[in-house]
Amino acid sequence: MSRQLELSAFSIFQNFYVPPILFCIREGVNGDGIVRFCMDGKQRLSSILAFIDGQVSDFDLIAIAESEPCF
Repeated sequence: MSRQLELSAFSIFQNFYVPPILFCIREGVNGDGIVRFCMDGKQRLSSILAFIDGQVSDFDLIAIAESEPCF
């Protein structure tokens, strides 16, 4: 787990402003449903999914909170 992903997850749980994740929605090839392309926010989305998958533990977030000052 990269430090950047941990910090992104930490910022979400500290209620820092997190910009929205933007998708482009298009019809799939041959009419097989819709396809979503992440236009902005891929790292934020990866951080959220990493936390849900258990790749970032609560302990990691507590350690970050104790070691890095929040301005």
